[in-house]
Amino acid sequence: MSESANNGIDFPAEEYRTRLQRTQEEMAKHDLPVLLLHQPENINYLSGLDDIGYFSYHALAVPSRGDPVLIVRDMEVPTAHSTSWVKNHTVYADAADPIPASLDAARRALDGLGLAGGRVGVDEHSWFLTVERWKMLQAQLPNATLAKEPRIVDHLRLIKSPREIEYLRGAARQVEVGMLAGIEAIAPGVTERDLASVVSSAFVKAGADMRSGGIITSGSRTNLIHGGSSNRRLERGDPVYFELEGIHRKYYSRLMRTAVVGPASAEQQRVAQTIIRTQDEAIALMRPGTPASVIDRACREPILTAGLRKTYTNRTGYSLALCESPSAGEFIREFVPGVEWVLEAGMVFHMLMMAAGMGFSETVLVTERGPERLTTMERKLFSRN
Repeated sequence: MSESANNGIDFPAEEYRTRLQRTQEEMAKHDLPVLLLHQPENINYLSGLDDIGYFSYHALAVPSRGDPVLIVRDMEVPTAHSTSWVKNHTVYADAADPIPASLDAARRALDGLGLAGGRVGVDEHSWFLTVERWKMLQAQLPNATLAKEPRIVDHLRLIKSPREIEYLRGAARQVEVGMLAGIEAIAPGVTERDLASVVSSAFVKAGADMRSGGIITSGSRTNLIHGGSSNRRLERGDPVYFELEGIHRKYYSRLMRTAVVGPASAEQQRVAQTIIRTQDEAIALMRPGTPASVIDRACREPILTAGLRKTYTNRTGYSLALCESPSAGEFIREFVPGVEWVLEAGMVFHMLMMAAGMGFSETVLVTERGPERLTTMERKLFSRN
């Protein structure tokens, strides 16, 4: 076992140092002396901090030179010591009015770096930089100019390192275990919640993060794309839709499969085969340098031509890897009409297609040699009697 695994840090120190150096190089290009980051994924990516307590204020102050400073609630300091290579902490205690106390800690961190004046890059896209916190931050930093940072860390995260890909492979194996267990448990009279219980148990036994989960719907409820599991009992002929995720060290691999209670009808087979064939052909095009718009058209147009959907407004894929709730993906690269970006080696995507109550998806890595499915489970419409 590596030293990083023993001390609770997910990556070697040199990998974090490389990430920091690249961040600071981009900061120089944008004339940003300091970043104040609030998005948990980006804090984790640069510092290693693995903490679920980010409902309380926490941030990372990243100077253009030197080491970052973690800004955390005092009770989270043991977690910071255990999981992060960053040893400079500015802390705050719980208070009757927590917002001023926590934002004062941000001010103190920037003061300590000598960067409480001038331009401070802030991640305006973060779920956790609320309007209330933004206003208080402005009040705490009267000599600073808060500038929207151009999602520097989000863009760096798009290209995965070998160790990140290793974690994604682990998550892919876990999600397949959960998916197979759920499909095996299908039978007339079983409820969606019964299936969810079986899947959850399989995830735990496979060593998946306890936050692993997903969507399980059946029958007419399959039109609820993000519906939760219910007490509905399965009936013969029902489609059963699974969208599950394995999580290994905060790295997500996602997988969709559909099964039928009993033998599938000819129409169900036709729909499933059309989706799978279309998606196979689109995934085969996922090579470095390929425009994302080409992949999106390859996914979207055959489904519309086959009459499986009247309109197709949702994304056909999105970048995926390191995630924290409530985020479900990176979403900085999405397959939708009109996009202009191109694929690069090291990018990872959740490629998904849904029609007529059925869905199939894969987690796909783009390599120099072409696409590699990280999820390798058999692609078919399953039938369970």
